[in-house]
Amino acid sequence: MYFERLQHQQYVFLVGILLWHSIASLARNCCIEGETQEDPNDGISYYVCCGGTLVHKTCETGSYWNSTMQSCKSDAAECRENDIQLDPQDCAAYFLCVMGQFVSQKCAHGTYFDTTIMACVGDTKGNSTTTF
Repeated sequence: MYFERLQHQQYVFLVGILLWHSIASLARNCCIEGETQEDPNDGISYYVCCGGTLVHKTCETGSYWNSTMQSCKSDAAECRENDIQLDPQDCAAYFLCVMGQFVSQKCAHGTYFDTTIMACVGDTKGNSTTTF
C-alpha cells in the first residue's frame, strides 16, 4: 500500500512538471497578431506575429529594419542632417535626423519638447503629461 501511494505521488508530480513545462513553452511563443520584433542577430531581419507565432522575415536588399518605425526602411536618405520631427506619441520626445534617418530622442526628466523653439524646456506647467 505504501509503495502504491508513493508511486501515485510520483506520477502526479511528473504530470505537474510536464504541464508546467508545456505552459511555459506556450507563453514564450505567444504574441499579438501583427506584432513585430527586431531580430537581435542582424539589422535587416525582424519577426512578425502570424497566428500566435513569431515568423522570421527579412527586409528587401538595400533596406534595414527600423524598430522605431516598425518597418523596413531604405538606405536612401529620408531626411536632412539635424532635421527635427515631433514625436506624436510622447511630448517629451522627438526625432532627430542622423545620417539620413530619424532617430528617437528623449528630453531629460521634467522637460518636454517645445515645438516653438524646437528644444527641450523645463516643464513648469505640466505640459509633459499632455498628449499630442
